[in-house]
Amino acid sequence: MNLMKQVLEEADVVVITAGAGMSADSGVATFRGINGVTDAYPALKEKNVTYASLTTQEMFNNNPELAWAFHGHCYNVYKKTKPHKGYINLLDMVKQKKDYFVVTSNVDGAFQKAGFDKDKVYEIHGRLYKFQCNDCGNVWEPTRLNFKVDLETFKLNSNLPKCKCGGHARPNFMMFYDCGFDRKETQEQSVRFNEFMFQYDKGNHKIAVIEFGAGKVVPTIRLMGEYIHNKVDGATLIRINPTDTDVPAGAIAVQKGALEAIKTLL
Repeated sequence: MNLMKQVLEEADVVVITAGAGMSADSGVATFRGINGVTDAYPALKEKNVTYASLTTQEMFNNNPELAWAFHGHCYNVYKKTKPHKGYINLLDMVKQKKDYFVVTSNVDGAFQKAGFDKDKVYEIHGRLYKFQCNDCGNVWEPTRLNFKVDLETFKLNSNLPKCKCGGHARPNFMMFYDCGFDRKETQEQSVRFNEFMFQYDKGNHKIAVIEFGAGKVVPTIRLMGEYIHNKVDGATLIRINPTDTDVPAGAIAVQKGALEAIKTLL
């Protein structure tokens, strides 16, 4: 723990990488495991669905009412959920550094809601708080939208969201086996992150890469942190995870949840 604090204190640049475990401490379900969604919502069990089957373009095409009942409920939850205090503690910390960037696979917009600069957040899988049109390609952020979902039956009791052109909407995030995800905003974020890394990857800075709650099933976040740790001079990975704490040589493992670890660190 002392080594971890030393790395954070000496770092002048911070990269925060966050998976589902970061949002879990705000009360957001992670849907981990093949039965994750039915464990969280038993009413979906009889419909013989998984998170992977609910989160496909095929489901939005063939059964948009069920797809939007689930993702509309998630949208409601995300809009109402307040980011846990750890986000604020992290923001206070990175503001004292020369620079920072956030890379997250979460689609809930929690970092922006907590006050992080939206131009310093890279949402690698997109975002649920914005929709895209299946017909005209428009991407927009709805306002004053609330989905009415009967959680006993997972029936959608409100209209399907539509674009201003009248086309059917889907969330603007990357689904499973997804060829239709509109990547424009995510690509713009990626360019900003690459420019950020190019600015600080010469070995002239000490970079702390703090990873929170990134699992192995979809290991994009884990691999990114490991790549920076292994390839960028002066970078050290701190992996915070209650279970999956194996790390490459020279990295630091912390077997805690995100909020607990932040309280210990900061």
